[in-house]
Amino acid sequence: MNQSVLTHFSFSELWGPLVFFITVLLSVIYLLYVGPLRNRFYESEPVKTRQKILFISGLFTFYIAVGSPINAFSHHVLFSAHMLKQALLYFIMPLFFYLGTPSWLIRPLLNSKFSSKFLSFFNQPILAMFLFNSALSLYHFPVVFNKLMEIPFLGGLYHVLLVIASFQMWWPLMCPVPELDKLSNVKKLGYIAANAILLYPACVAIIFAGNILYDPYVNAPQLFSFLSPIDDQQLGGIIMKMTQEAAFVVTLAIISARWYRKEKHDDSIEVAEAVYDSPNQLNNY
Repeated sequence: MNQSVLTHFSFSELWGPLVFFITVLLSVIYLLYVGPLRNRFYESEPVKTRQKILFISGLFTFYIAVGSPINAFSHHVLFSAHMLKQALLYFIMPLFFYLGTPSWLIRPLLNSKFSSKFLSFFNQPILAMFLFNSALSLYHFPVVFNKLMEIPFLGGLYHVLLVIASFQMWWPLMCPVPELDKLSNVKKLGYIAANAILLYPACVAIIFAGNILYDPYVNAPQLFSFLSPIDDQQLGGIIMKMTQEAAFVVTLAIISARWYRKEKHDDSIEVAEAVYDSPNQLNNY
């Protein structure tokens, strides 16, 4: 590692103490709401330790992406760090948050006309799929990427919109409220496949580009001697696609497990009904 590169960054730039404080604060607030303050919510139920760990993992994924050296290096040093940051924010963090959110924590939003309409808009699978993948692919057009990196405010705003779009993309798959879960299990499998395909062209274009596509990394300081700028760019494309694929594989496993449990539960009910009806049928003879 080129230690001289690190001298260009302060401690706060590398480790984001403010972001860490926000992460810890949000963790405490979450634990309060699912713990001592849980009784304030109608029909609230105890939250499993596993679910709490998943939600807090989502918060610390946010810190790793935005408050760690990954964020510092992502701007003008390593394109691969930039892509890792995005992959964490768009494919890992939302998954953790949805898995860690109990349904009763969201249901009160259905009582508000505004939030109910927002959730109705949010819960549009086709729109969510095309909005997120189009926005993410557009972002990686060199002319768009370079302009957004030149103007930090616009770049930050675009990232916020992408995070929101990523949560919308994940909603049809990991919706924590059963009554808002619109897609069947079979459709969810197709939805995952379609999302994987839609991002494929952008990642392939980055991986197999024969030149540096993005201006901020053309003359970037080389943090690792073995990682040239073009190798760094290719690594970035691989990281983005592999992270998406890994997140979707985990999601497939979760959906399949839930599907199996539901089928098993339905079969148990059918058997119980058959056993219950048998004596009644015998009495009719």
